[in-house]
Amino acid sequence: MLRFTAALALILAAFAIGISGPAAAAPKGGAEKCGKHIVNGSGWFNLKAEKTSCKTARKLADHFVFKAGGVSDGFHDWVCAKAQIGDEVWTVQCSRSLGPKHQLVTFKFGA
Repeated sequence: MLRFTAALALILAAFAIGISGPAAAAPKGGAEKCGKHIVNGSGWFNLKAEKTSCKTARKLADHFVFKAGGVSDGFHDWVCAKAQIGDEVWTVQCSRSLGPKHQLVTFKFGA
């Protein structure tokens, strides 16, 4: 039940981020843009990482999309939620608390 509640909170946060639009200022320190990984027309893109490295964010996105098949399986304590935003396109928000900092990774993926 706790995982469901956390996933629901992440989905709502993802929608809130989408609604705020590009005019909203990034928080101090902001999200780092980490690129994309497309293989044969599918993969992830618009990867952004906050309070974590792009290397970690890329590993998480690769695992989520290519190994776990779009399922949050608790990869290194990350909790992910996805919401469909288009025809075979989803937005994903993953978070975890690592000591005193709250890490956040967001990306989109398509099939």
